[in-house]
Amino acid sequence: MRVLHLFPRFRPHFAGDGLYFEKLWPHLVAAGGGHDVLVFTTPAPAEPPRVAPAGMRLIYLRHSEVESAPAVLLRYYIWLLRNVRHYDVIHARTHIDRFFVSNWIAKLAGVRFVYSATLDDSPPYILRTYRPSLWRFVTWAMRRTIARLVVLNRRLYDESVPYMDRPDDVVIVPQGVAVPDRIDGDGTTRAALGIPRDAIVQLYVGSISRRKDVLFLIENLAALNADGAERFLVMLGPELEPDYRSELQAAIGTLGIRARLRFVGYRDDPAPFYRMADVFVFASWLEGFPNVLAEAMSYALPIVARRLEGVTDFVLADGDTGLLFDTAAEYRDLIRRIETDPSLAERLGRNARQKAASDYSLSSVAARYGALYRTLGERHTKTA
Repeated sequence: MRVLHLFPRFRPHFAGDGLYFEKLWPHLVAAGGGHDVLVFTTPAPAEPPRVAPAGMRLIYLRHSEVESAPAVLLRYYIWLLRNVRHYDVIHARTHIDRFFVSNWIAKLAGVRFVYSATLDDSPPYILRTYRPSLWRFVTWAMRRTIARLVVLNRRLYDESVPYMDRPDDVVIVPQGVAVPDRIDGDGTTRAALGIPRDAIVQLYVGSISRRKDVLFLIENLAALNADGAERFLVMLGPELEPDYRSELQAAIGTLGIRARLRFVGYRDDPAPFYRMADVFVFASWLEGFPNVLAEAMSYALPIVARRLEGVTDFVLADGDTGLLFDTAAEYRDLIRRIETDPSLAERLGRNARQKAASDYSLSSVAARYGALYRTLGERHTKTA
């Protein structure tokens, strides 16, 4: 059984989905089958990255930055016509082919086509990128050519089912994380950040962007700190919106909270920060699968997250593996509960780590994909 994975970007452009797949790739191989990657937008680097497991291929279609997208797409169609029968399953990681030509090539060759819908490329979103006069055709093409639609959460599942023939055509497969063996910190990270060992540390991991509502976390830290407790907020992630960072700086100055904030920026290894935190906080308004929640769970951190129907309440069981809030007052109340009830914090963290190991580990997610590919691959073999 051999699977071809389609990506718009990969190394060295470091798109998030590509970086995640690099971590998942060895686990997919362990789960069975061969897995090649075909890349559209990123030009072929002078030195091919050595990230593919033995026997796997990383294939770049674009020759240079100046080459046009239509030229690359034509090369893809020709490449696929020549190679499609080498595969049992083709898995598109985004809506690459707006004309559905590759979908039909796969279907006519008896190769099963899988499509992943993440945050902004689910069927209803895809439809909105076409003229209304084409919606009926696009819906028909998706139903006829996509064997399985993979989604990250319950909300995307509910949105996508009406566009497929059967509910079973839509499959929920969450993203996975590497579950660490060691979860306790040694104090060095706090010391490096100038945070006292006995202070209360809230941790946020993600981009510094408006969608993530970092301002909410900062404002409520200031409100909580009115009781005189020594609390700090550590923010780990890249700054994506300069205007939003300026807005944050103005608010920080007004609130007089600069000394209790730590903007760390992006780090390749977030493990030391998870290990040194007391609670993980998350206020994002829009997510596909909030991978950082699964990471925080794997480090047995109690989590306080905004309730997003079908998203955060899909990842976290409220009161069991985390706590969900709807309002600022609820958020502050939940933070105080965790701070004043060590048994609650311990129970939430313990349950969350168990859930992460069983449902969100890279190996368990790879096993789900492996089962899906085998099921589809067996059907391809029978019809070949």
